Amino acid sequence: KLNLDLSTSEKNRLWERARAEEERQASLLVSVQKREGKIEKATQKRERYAGLLGKLQELQESSNLQQVSQLASQMWKSYNEEFRKCNVSEALVPVLIKMSAKESNADVVVSVVSAMRNILSGDHYLRLLYWSFYKPMQRELLRSNFQSSGPEDTVKNVENWRPVLTNEMAELLLESSLIPALGRSAEKWSEKTGVDPHHLLFPWLPVLGKKNIAALFGRLSHRFGRSLAVRPWEEVPSTMTPWRDILKKDKFNSFISKYVVPRL
Repeated sequence: KLNLDLSTSEKNRLWERARAEEERQASLLVSVQKREGKIEKATQKRERYAGLLGKLQELQESSNLQQVSQLASQMWKSYNEEFRKCNVSEALVPVLIKMSAKESNADVVVSVVSAMRNILSGDHYLRLLYWSFYKPMQRELLRSNFQSSGPEDTVKNVENWRPVLTNEMAELLLESSLIPALGRSAEKWSEKTGVDPHHLLFPWLPVLGKKNIAALFGRLSHRFGRSLAVRPWEEVPSTMTPWRDILKKDKFNSFISKYVVPRL
């Protein structure tokens, strides 16, 4: 009976050892699998970063704005996490600004920069807006001859670019550049320019609205009124009628009373 008990005890010890060894082997297997998983993830991560670096190299070698836009979109979609962690926006913005300056088609610039709104971070997008739209538009306004007729191209550019700018940038552009430039032009207006005031200012109605155009009229109204005194009478109605819908009724009537009625 003692021999039997010892034999049973030995069997139990062997069983415990076998089970412990089995558990150890299972634990080692799990550890190896975890390590292999980590290695695989690290390898995939390196491959993704390598892919992103390859796209960045292509970006530096890009020859036009549309190509830059396509690469930026690909990086954002395929390497979104790495794009944000590596702050790719910081490298992307200077290239976009450079290519925007080279692009002759304003519609392409508008399209590309609008597409960047969802790709670039807030500050980087504002920086792109400032250098790709605000500054070029400001320079164009400064170069424009506001005393000549036919500003349609400039007006079109302002209309195209305004929705892309933030409200603050758009208002600043109008208040600091466009309105002062038109105001200086209005103050220099004379009949010798050969351009009636409404031909000078009305093209800007879609951009500035009636209130601003009416204010600009006030800066040339005296010279304009005096010019009516020497114009052929048959030209006066056609010259004044366009302003009926722009000026407030009392302002319009006051102008007519001062400069037109005395000729009757």
